[in-house]
Amino acid sequence: MFDSDSSSPAPQTHFDFSALDSLANPLARWYEVPAGKSLTSVKFAFRSLDYAHDADSNIDAFAAEVGGLPAIAGAYADLKVNAVRLKAFLDAVHAKGCVPYLTFDPKDFSNTDVASQYAYTTQIPEGVFDTNLKEVAGVLRDFGHPVVFRFAHEMNGNWYAYSGVFAGANTDADANGMPDGPQRYIAAWRYVHALFAAEGANQLVWVFSPNAESYPNSAWNAPFAYYPGSAYVDWVAVDVYEHPDQKLQGLASLLDPFYNTMGLFWEAHAGDTAYALRPFGLSEFGTARTDSSEKSEWYAGAVTTIAADSRISFHALYNGRNETKDFSIRGLGQQLQVAYSSTRLKFGPLMERAAKVAGR
Repeated sequence: MFDSDSSSPAPQTHFDFSALDSLANPLARWYEVPAGKSLTSVKFAFRSLDYAHDADSNIDAFAAEVGGLPAIAGAYADLKVNAVRLKAFLDAVHAKGCVPYLTFDPKDFSNTDVASQYAYTTQIPEGVFDTNLKEVAGVLRDFGHPVVFRFAHEMNGNWYAYSGVFAGANTDADANGMPDGPQRYIAAWRYVHALFAAEGANQLVWVFSPNAESYPNSAWNAPFAYYPGSAYVDWVAVDVYEHPDQKLQGLASLLDPFYNTMGLFWEAHAGDTAYALRPFGLSEFGTARTDSSEKSEWYAGAVTTIAADSRISFHALYNGRNETKDFSIRGLGQQLQVAYSSTRLKFGPLMERAAKVAGR
C-alpha cells in the first residue's frame, strides 16, 4: 500500500507557462488554426439513442445562446457503442462544420451492475474487448476527418468503473513500486492507442483529461500519476466544475490548484523527451447553480477568464443535465454573448488545408 495522505500543502510551481503558449494546436496538423485562439467547444450529455438528431439540435441550441457555432462539439460513447449511431454522430457534427469530440469510456452504459465493470481496465490489455475496440477504430478511420478523442476521462475520481480507485487503487500487487490503479490505467490507454493506430485510426487528437480535484485526494491518485506519456497524448486538459453547495467560486480560482499541479509535473520532467510538453485545454467546465443570476454570473466570468488566459487552447462547456444537476446554459444567452464576443475565442469551421486528405 502507498501512503494515501495528501493533506500537506503542495510546493509551489516555478514553471514558465508561457512555454505552453507557443505550442502548436494539435488540430493544426489538418486545419488552419489561428495562432493564439482558444477553440470554442461544447459537450453534450446524450449518449446513444439518436446521436445525429441530438448533435444537430444541441449544436444549434448552443449557438443560439452564445452567438456562434462551436468549433468543436461532442458526446460520450462506451465500449458497446453502436457503430451505426457513432458514424451518424460524426457525420452530423461534421456537417455542421464542427470537429467531432468523442469521449470514449471503458464502461457499459446499459449495464447497471457497475461492480462487474471494475475489471475492464485490466481486461483491455488482455484483448478481451478487441472486437469492440476494432469496430470503433474502424468507424473513426472510415470517417476520414480529424476527431478530438478523449479516452477514459476523470480517472482520478471515484465515480466511474474504470477509476483507479476500482482498479487496484494504491496497492502494488506486482511489487514494481507503482500503485496498481494508475499503472493499470496507463496500460489500458497505451494498448488502445496502439490498437487504434494499427487499425488506421490516425486522424485522432488524443486528450488526457483528469478531474481538477482528486477523490480520494491522495498522492497515488494525483492527476498526473495516470499520465501515459507524451507519445500517447496530444492535448492535456482538465474537467473543472464549480460546487453549487458552496460559496460561489470563479473558474480562475478553481483552476489555480491544477495549474500548480501541472506546473510541478512539467518541472519534474523537464528535458525528458518521454514527457515533452503538450498544449492545455479545458475538456469540460460548468456549474449547476440553481439561481439563474448566480449561474449566468459564473458562466460569464468563466468565459472572460478563458478569453484572458493564453494557456487555454480549447474550452468545452458541458451543456447538459445529469441525473439531478442542470449544467445547461439555456436562457443565459443575453449575459453570455458579451463574454463570448472576445476575439481570442475561435468559433465555427476551421479552414481546411489544401493538402488535406483528397476527396474528404
